Amino acid sequence: MEESRPGWDDYFSSLASFVASRSTCLSRKVGAVAVKDKRVLATGYNGAVSGSPHCGDVGCLREGAPSGTALHQCRAVHAEANAVAQAARFGVSLDGATAYVTCQPCAACFKLLMQAGVKRIVWAEGYPDDLALTLARECGWTVERNEMRAEKMQSKRLAQSLKSLCFAIGGTHVAGWVEEAERAARKGMVVRYE
Repeated sequence: MEESRPGWDDYFSSLASFVASRSTCLSRKVGAVAVKDKRVLATGYNGAVSGSPHCGDVGCLREGAPSGTALHQCRAVHAEANAVAQAARFGVSLDGATAYVTCQPCAACFKLLMQAGVKRIVWAEGYPDDLALTLARECGWTVERNEMRAEKMQSKRLAQSLKSLCFAIGGTHVAGWVEEAERAARKGMVVRYE
């Protein structure tokens, strides 16, 4: 029984993935969880500024732009910035905290987390912003990629994509296999396709 219990990094990384499910971004759903002493301090997901229409309702201002570019045209606030803002709004210090993020923070969010006192960042998926990692090395910060979580996220996305493809082409003969892959992804198992 003890073997199936996740470690703390996997536990909080999973929470960040769940938080990301609230995202209103059309291109990348990101979640962030700030934690200290094994307690959640704040959460955030990327989405439109409070009171602004969601991209799903009015369209994405960055549609067609490569990932990590034209951020100045985006109506959304990044997940990490929303977590820092939530902590500030409710008077919660992030000094010495760890941030669990579904995706490597961009340089702007990395600097924001640094200035808020976050000392460690654990992320699953990469992001095309090398400056953030350069800053981490220069400042002696701990940034870690949760490889197991990244594999689980890739397996889940692959299962969802395969299911969509099967239904799009009308093929039901592989539906059982796709459902099996989905069940494995929901249980947090890594599904490898060769």
